[in-house]
Amino acid sequence: MSRVLWFISALLVALLASTGRAPAQRVGVFFDEQATQCSAPIEPFGPSVHAFLVAIPATDSLIGGAEVRLILPPAIVVAAGSVRYPHDHVLSADGDLLTGVTIRLYNCATPGVPVVLAEMDFDDRGGGHRNDIVVSLQGVGADSIASMIPQVMICDPADPTSDRGRLHAPSVDATFNCTMHCYCTTALRPQSWSEMKLLYRE
Repeated sequence: MSRVLWFISALLVALLASTGRAPAQRVGVFFDEQATQCSAPIEPFGPSVHAFLVAIPATDSLIGGAEVRLILPPAIVVAAGSVRYPHDHVLSADGDLLTGVTIRLYNCATPGVPVVLAEMDFDDRGGGHRNDIVVSLQGVGADSIASMIPQVMICDPADPTSDRGRLHAPSVDATFNCTMHCYCTTALRPQSWSEMKLLYRE
């Protein structure tokens, strides 16, 4: 009976946390390093469009990296040789952006401050002009939830390169040739690390 009550309590806390207004972690494709521009023009066989893979930590959470993969619409490609990882703060990048990459930082990212994980150029190889072309991110985990939602790594300042677990960080989608309301938003609000600890404290 006590386990049932604990589960119900944990569920209520999660629901209350999910309706809060506190900023939470996200990962997205942006067209500026500050993670404010989510739309840009692109034309078939025109100039490449430069973009950034950016993680935005929650204001009360420390992250040490992310696990993501790019989901590209038809005819949009990452230009060959254009993917770069900032060597000043990215320790390693294992994998590939299109099949799944694990990016680790040297040190914990500053809470609430966008951190660039990678840069890349996009090309349009389509046959004509198209509008509202969306680039999004998914996770790379083995289970169904982890494979759908990007994840950030929990960071311990005393040991920033250690593996302390993961938090969901929904994708902030980028849009080429936007004709609608293309804001830098996510459909889901993930839980921050401090909220997760509330569920399991004794």
